[in-house]
Amino acid sequence: MARGGTRKYVVSARIKSPNESPGFCSHVCTAIKRTLVNLIIVAVIFTVLYFTDGFWLLTNRITLTPAIRFTSNQELLFVDHIFEDEVNGPESFAFKDDVIYTSCADGRVYSLKPDNSTNVVYSRCDEPGSELDCGRPLGLEIDGNELLIADSYFGIFALNLETNSQRAILSTGPNSTYKFLNAIAVTPSHLYVTSSSSLFQRENFPAIGLQQDCSGSVLKIDKKSLEVSVLTKGLCFPNGITVDLADPSYLIVAETMTARLIRVDSQSGKWAVFSDGLPGFPDNIRPSDNKGYWLGFPSVRTEGISLDTVYERPFVRAVLWLLHSAKMFNPVNLSPGYGLVVHVDVSGAVTRTLHDPSGAGSQKVSEAAQHAGFLYLGSYHPKYRWVSRYKLRKS
Repeated sequence: MARGGTRKYVVSARIKSPNESPGFCSHVCTAIKRTLVNLIIVAVIFTVLYFTDGFWLLTNRITLTPAIRFTSNQELLFVDHIFEDEVNGPESFAFKDDVIYTSCADGRVYSLKPDNSTNVVYSRCDEPGSELDCGRPLGLEIDGNELLIADSYFGIFALNLETNSQRAILSTGPNSTYKFLNAIAVTPSHLYVTSSSSLFQRENFPAIGLQQDCSGSVLKIDKKSLEVSVLTKGLCFPNGITVDLADPSYLIVAETMTARLIRVDSQSGKWAVFSDGLPGFPDNIRPSDNKGYWLGFPSVRTEGISLDTVYERPFVRAVLWLLHSAKMFNPVNLSPGYGLVVHVDVSGAVTRTLHDPSGAGSQKVSEAAQHAGFLYLGSYHPKYRWVSRYKLRKS
């Protein structure tokens, strides 16, 4: 004690240990900063979406019926690869006598002959070029002595297989309402053509799924007058089409985005669901020899990250739309290299599934066309540089 009874106190500043937690203010400030950063990111995304016509992605949503589950097998692993390196991306097939015709990703239609020779029978360019310039033939059908060709960009054409002369049935272009012609069905009096979108062309087909664009339609063309009418519209990526085997006054259409088949009245255009909850997103549909239909699936519905995940989450679609628009990511890559073909009967019931989980024999199948005891399998993907041929066996 100091003289005079006065106590002395020494006040020292305590240095905070670096391991001690920050005070209340520091916590609050950090939270506010993070919130502001997140709000800025969301605002930027919304702004970009608004100015790239993608804003409505956040509100548009299609509800898919849960996929029917089937036991996988390896049937499509046991295929022959024919005409290897002679074709790329063979989308569809047609058969006339012993000749196979196929539409390919290089903008050409080829004839494939038993002696393994090939010949170009349809092409808009001397050398392969961009789809916008050289087109992309998709659906094929035989009608008498003519090969009917649906060129996604330029219209419907008929090639006389005896004279090699060609005529236009329907001419389209970049300013046409029908921006994405796809597949053809033939009756004695009319042609029926799927127009997959009135907003997007084929080269931008992932946008149809990302924006859940339901501007597709089925066109009806009078074979004599060539008059074109819209049979039905408001469809979500109508793709393959064929005449109903049970009643030819109806059509069976693959609605890709909804993973189902619909049955359309060829007179009124009214339709009903024919087969729902398919295990993948169907592409082309072809009649089978035993009163049913073969479906090709370029994309399967798998558990985990898949197109189901994308469709059901609008914000995921919005982000992918930005990446796709900036050419930074192709949503097609979300689909695994899986081979899947499904047979449905005339009532729409699934009766058989053929698989190749590895994708080594067949994958991303656009069409399974039956001919002379075989299934001929194609794929829209350009890296698919052969035709897969599967010998049909009793199930």
